[in-house]
Amino acid sequence: MTRARWGGNLLERSKVTGEPLLATVQAHAVAAQESPETADLQTFAPPVTDADLVVGIVDRAGAQATGVGLAEAKVVISGGRGMDGPEAFAMLEELADILGGAVGCSRVVTSAGWRPHAEQVGQTGTKVAPELYLAFGISGATQHIAGCKSAKTLIAVNTDAQAPIMTHADYAVVDNLHTLLPVLIEKARAAKGA
Repeated sequence: MTRARWGGNLLERSKVTGEPLLATVQAHAVAAQESPETADLQTFAPPVTDADLVVGIVDRAGAQATGVGLAEAKVVISGGRGMDGPEAFAMLEELADILGGAVGCSRVVTSAGWRPHAEQVGQTGTKVAPELYLAFGISGATQHIAGCKSAKTLIAVNTDAQAPIMTHADYAVVDNLHTLLPVLIEKARAAKGA
């Protein structure tokens, strides 16, 4: 098998042995298509003892307001250090809600405690492949680019025209996100007829 490692920067070829074999495909990596094959389904009921139930899920953090998961979202609206604090993410949440997308962020944002780790896009976060990736105030460290480079269209908004993300963007907008976001929200809401 061949699998992507290090955020897709390395392809590893391996021979896999063992039972049962399980393979997964990265979300949005290939187009879904109907298979002419039929699957042989086998029911597997593992024996469960009380000792197996010692650990359980108590709470889930980072749930998206839209109910759209970050990895499956067709639109991802991400913010970085340029958001200047956690309060400004309300604008990203509003835009994501209008567009039916999910909110993401950079590692520095989760490290600062502004957003939960579940929203981090990058090599050590979630790798996304949406139709549209909007990056506001994100510099574009290599680890972040590894997480969003599979986006069909990447639009970056930054006051620094030399920020690394600007060279990876399909469209680079040099502007203040705090001025631009309210206008985008208003235009998106008007286009939706809301």
